[in-house]
Amino acid sequence: MTSPTAPSVSHRWTNVWAYADEVSMARIYAGFHYRFSTRVGQDMGRKIGRLVVESLMQKTSLAETR
Repeated sequence: MTSPTAPSVSHRWTNVWAYADEVSMARIYAGFHYRFSTRVGQDMGRKIGRLVVESLMQKTSLAETR
């Protein structure tokens, strides 16, 4: 990932959880959030993601014929 405010700097993560953890820590260091609120937010995001996958992202008839 690159930043428009620091175009010569790039950053890579090994997985989406590492990215989410880094963003959470940055928001704590910046004083925007407390650690508790970032943990609650990440937990809520995982639950919402799971709900979307289980309830909305169903196979289509096109996928079933392949």
